[in-house]
Amino acid sequence: MDINPLEVREALERLYDGVSLARVPLASRIPRVAALEEPLARAQSLRSILLDAIELLQPARAAAFRSPGARCYEVLYLRYIEALPPEEIEADLHIGKRQFYRDLNRAVEGLAEVLRSYPWPAQTAADPLASPNDPLRAELERMPQQPSSVDVASALGFAIQTVDPLARQLGVEVAFDRPQTTLHAFAGKAFLEHLLVELLSRAVLAVTGNRIAVTLAADGNTADVTLRFQPQAQSESGFAGVRAMAQSQYLGWDEQVGEDGALSLRLKLPAKRRLPVLVVEDNKDAVEMYRRYLASSEQWLVVEAPDPRVVPEMARELRPAVIVLDLLMPQESGWGVLQRLRLQPETAATPILICSVFEEVDLAAALGATAYLKKPVSQFQLLSALHQCLQRRSSPA
Repeated sequence: MDINPLEVREALERLYDGVSLARVPLASRIPRVAALEEPLARAQSLRSILLDAIELLQPARAAAFRSPGARCYEVLYLRYIEALPPEEIEADLHIGKRQFYRDLNRAVEGLAEVLRSYPWPAQTAADPLASPNDPLRAELERMPQQPSSVDVASALGFAIQTVDPLARQLGVEVAFDRPQTTLHAFAGKAFLEHLLVELLSRAVLAVTGNRIAVTLAADGNTADVTLRFQPQAQSESGFAGVRAMAQSQYLGWDEQVGEDGALSLRLKLPAKRRLPVLVVEDNKDAVEMYRRYLASSEQWLVVEAPDPRVVPEMARELRPAVIVLDLLMPQESGWGVLQRLRLQPETAATPILICSVFEEVDLAAALGATAYLKKPVSQFQLLSALHQCLQRRSSPA
């Protein structure tokens, strides 16, 4: 892919400039973005790609702090994601104007190299979740993530029973050899049941022949649901919506075609409980960054608070392991949320991690914050701070 730093810089300058981002030359360079016709969808897709690419530039180790690579990443993040003026960044990082522009140029060149070399997946306007206005995407964004221990075999039984009238009408047998041992997974019960119904109903419509084999097995840290059947031609595309649903909750998904032409669809469910992290942040891109940071971890589950004003009530019901709190939000100040959480008996001892562009460590500590991170936040910093919060919670007062 032929991408030059000037194109990248122009896109960064318009990162939050509405649909004008869709008109920059870089939007036509990346197939995933160019395939989208609707300007807002193009802008959203390109913005997401740029944020992903910027994340790849961050140093992997805490030891890299203050290194040239770390400083370049900080300059890029503060200039284009936080939209701070050069003078403020220079003062914050204690660098001169020439150093600022040298670091910024290096970072933009590095970002262009990432975009040239990274195998971004192709995406078309017909793909589920391709457009921010897609009904499925909107529905999934409203879906609360409150997982509990679910008997997967029982959820499968519910799905098979629900799909049975359709299967009998089409002469399809759904064969499920229920295991003798109970296998539990941590997921939203209603969401999992709906997902399995969607998966089975799509398979019933896609099968050629009269049998779908369903198996349930434990594989390390996951409980795996597998469907195997002979598909009709090009039937794999019919499962794009199911795959999008699974991936929206960071569930594993795998599709394979065997030598005999049989299609195997595997849904991987976490068998270990993930600790909920309630994120109170008005910047959607920051929330998604936290999701990506924690998606590879088998310990944490990000739950987004839709409005800071409902956080105390939401925290009472969810009982999160940690609350990640921004300070500057339009509906209510993070300071107010922090004080309300500390005055509420159910959340008085819940660890609260402040993540903000402001440095108010002493005030946050005085008001009861457990830990503090100044943005930009790296993956290593976030994971370390979350573990620190857990340790402080378990330590005797």
